[in-house]
Amino acid sequence: MGLLGPFLGSTLDRRGGKAIMIFGALVLGSGLMALSQVHSLWQFYLIRGLVVTVGMLCMGNLVVNVAVSNWFVKKRGRAIAFGAMGVSMGGIILIPLTQFLISTLGWRTTWVVYGFMAWAVIIVPTALFMARRPEDVGLNPDGERKANATPSRQALLAPRTNPEASWTRREAVKTSALWLLMVSFGLAFMAVGAMLMHLFPYLTDIGFSGKAAATMLMFQSLMAFFSKPLWGLLVERVHARYCSMAVFFMASVAIFLLLALGKSGMVYLALALFGISFGGFVPLQEVVWANYFGRLTLGAVRSIAMPFSIVTSAGGPLFAGYIYDTTGSYKSAFITFAIIYLVSTLLISRARPPQRAVAAQLIPAQG
Repeated sequence: MGLLGPFLGSTLDRRGGKAIMIFGALVLGSGLMALSQVHSLWQFYLIRGLVVTVGMLCMGNLVVNVAVSNWFVKKRGRAIAFGAMGVSMGGIILIPLTQFLISTLGWRTTWVVYGFMAWAVIIVPTALFMARRPEDVGLNPDGERKANATPSRQALLAPRTNPEASWTRREAVKTSALWLLMVSFGLAFMAVGAMLMHLFPYLTDIGFSGKAAATMLMFQSLMAFFSKPLWGLLVERVHARYCSMAVFFMASVAIFLLLALGKSGMVYLALALFGISFGGFVPLQEVVWANYFGRLTLGAVRSIAMPFSIVTSAGGPLFAGYIYDTTGSYKSAFITFAIIYLVSTLLISRARPPQRAVAAQLIPAQG
């Protein structure tokens, strides 16, 4: 997924995500159905690691959030946040549904059901409603009309971040903002993946029952779900850099609280902070990328960070598992993640919007 992302980004900017999402849904649905016929481990690796991954990439965060960012500018924060709520809602609905289907139909038939579900839920709405940009169908971002006033030449010449600017990959990689965003969010998501995967066994290790731990994780998921639109509205009023600093710092505090509180009812406070901070990660990341580099070439620029973010996201759980296996405790791993969040807070604080003169793009040559 990380290796294919950069190739997909440029295609998104040129042609939009409709055909990509339909193709992804077809591949994903076929892959899920094929999993029902797996009889050996190499078959699972091949289908889940290649076929299903390609399908998920073509209808995943990059495609969806680039599309949403193209349709919204002023209301981008809430739009991306509402979209991200679908991920949380999927977890809330699909976990009990999966358990019910497996107990009723068996796991092989359940894969087939989910394959058909991927086709039905994704292909038809995408074919009917999805477009690359509002301008392609005679509309404007946010449903607004463009102002008739023409900006002054002096205003156009002023170096600034232009939401309609086109950044090539070569231009973007020369900015410090790109690298700071890539590293800060990449490190942060490394800790997110690890905490989400290892939080349940940590809670049971310190003395909570499996049922209590599951209830705590559901509470955390609900906090993340309901906090997403709040972060979306906030980022439209407060700079995305400051909001990102807040979620990273809150996550660090939550980990230290989790370790300090131990088996106590107050652990819900730490989980609440976790949920609220995790709820802001995806909306804030997508908003800050779109706000910094504009929407016209967002796919190409945004996808530069995918290899790093995928590697860190996958590496975090492995690191935490290794620490537990060698020390018998998650404490050292969790402290490391808390420090990583503090590092991400510092890095994102330095990630100021890239500056450029946009007159050449906006003022036609005269003479």
